Amino acid sequence: MMNLRASVCHRQRVVTIGLLLFTFVAAFCASPANAAAHLMELTNVPFFDDVINPKHDRLTLVFFHTPWCTSCRQFYQSYKSIANAFGVKDVSDKIYVTRVDVNALPDIGRRYNIVKFPTFMLFGNFEGSPVEFKDYRDVDTIVEFVKKYMPKLDAFEPSMLAKVGGEL
Repeated sequence: MMNLRASVCHRQRVVTIGLLLFTFVAAFCASPANAAAHLMELTNVPFFDDVINPKHDRLTLVFFHTPWCTSCRQFYQSYKSIANAFGVKDVSDKIYVTRVDVNALPDIGRRYNIVKFPTFMLFGNFEGSPVEFKDYRDVDTIVEFVKKYMPKLDAFEPSMLAKVGGEL
């Protein structure tokens, strides 16, 4: 009887230690220093409208794509790299990097006259929003494009741009 009780106690300790270890690893991975900018797929019109709403003091880079577009599929890894570039502390809450499948949400594609893929647009609370990105589509060029609009945020601090590697 004593061995059974000791065995149960040992299993409980192992489970408790495992849960503590899992919690520690999950908290470390979710910390702002290791997080990417908000990276999300916008899957319906109300969600899209809420994310790009200018009342939020943030920039939203939208990657318009389709499943049949080979260039879009090839660019997906770069899309994640763009989010990682803005995943530094104090910046990740100010920039969302999102995707919209125009086949699934054709109303949004029509609203912004999206006819070529991939298309990038930057939304925010600034004059002229949204702005279509029309330059060479690589990570560095797109990151530089977004950084030009960061000072237009009300809550912008110069240290934010420096963390992303920019200059004032």
